Amino acid sequence: DNLAITDIGKLIERFYEYCSMPYDCVSDMMARSLIIEIYAHIVEYWKQKGINPIGEPKSTLLTSVQKYVEENYASELSAGEVAQHFNVSYSALAEVMRELKCGGFIKYLNRVRTENAKKLLATTDKSVTEIGFECGFSVTSYFIKVFHSFTNMTPNQYRKYIVLTDRY
Repeated sequence: DNLAITDIGKLIERFYEYCSMPYDCVSDMMARSLIIEIYAHIVEYWKQKGINPIGEPKSTLLTSVQKYVEENYASELSAGEVAQHFNVSYSALAEVMRELKCGGFIKYLNRVRTENAKKLLATTDKSVTEIGFECGFSVTSYFIKVFHSFTNMTPNQYRKYIVLTDRY
């Protein structure tokens, strides 16, 4: 860690030396080549740290975000935390979510949570409150409101509908 940072620091010192020299083609070329070398060292350092400095292609990022949300929907998630997890800006995440045509991160997260709640409502006898908590909703009334927004039914109405129609 410190060795890589020290190497980068030495390269920067050499760069400043060339920049402080009277201008000539050689010092200019040396300064430019040092910039490239500094950049290469920084990229290599980031790779060693597991950071993707270039960023993932949008399609890969989209797939990664979907998978991450599907695996972590029960946790407290925010768009900012997910963006930070994938080393992208909040606006880059928002752009990816627009490509999903899902209405934004929170709406996508709530859709994933609702789909999982539907499975639990259909396959368990757990209470609406328990299912809401298991699916990442910390407030039952908010869970019911979100569930209704996606299904046009409350969780209890959905459970009765599934039982009556034997759909699951």
